[in-house]
Amino acid sequence: MKMGKRSLGLTLAMFVVLGIGLFGGIVLDREMLVAYAAPSEAPTNPPFNFQLMTEAVNLVTRIYVDRSALEAKNLTYGAIRGMVEALGDTGHSTFLTPARVQQERDYNQGQFSGIGVEVDKRDDRIVIIAPMDNSPALKAGIRPGDIILKVDGNDIAGQSLDQVIEKIVGLEGTTVTLTILHNNSDQAQDITLTRARIELHNVTWKQLP
Repeated sequence: MKMGKRSLGLTLAMFVVLGIGLFGGIVLDREMLVAYAAPSEAPTNPPFNFQLMTEAVNLVTRIYVDRSALEAKNLTYGAIRGMVEALGDTGHSTFLTPARVQQERDYNQGQFSGIGVEVDKRDDRIVIIAPMDNSPALKAGIRPGDIILKVDGNDIAGQSLDQVIEKIVGLEGTTVTLTILHNNSDQAQDITLTRARIELHNVTWKQLP
């Protein structure tokens, strides 16, 4: 009889413990929901939506028509570039591919391989700021104010400055064809240039008499 009472008491105790645990869980969940629902206490930086990103990747890779464009590295770099550009921190925050990092290192060391032009993006167009001295661009007749319309026959409209630079810069001895709209002209011209080793001279001088 005593064992029966003990067993009954233990059973009641278990129900009480389970009840307290269940109630505590419900209260905790409600507190978390309230915390997320309250505008003043909502997280300022909500978690990144990886599920949405995964759905987008699956959708693109499954149904996009041009299968040759589904290059994993380019898609990954493009997603990262878009995320950084979405910050709106123009001129300060930018995404650099490994190739662009190497180009920046070469540039800081005073040399790089390319056609030798300074470019900028103005009014959604890639504009030649200046060809460098003794560069392939200067020898080919490219001048300040010229607009680059295509690179190797591919339209670059809507692409970022970094994306266009990646297409133009390349190994020494290789060629690239630019479709150029010269300043004060309405006729585009295809110009094929051979990339060369460009020596940078940040300071020029001459002796005065």
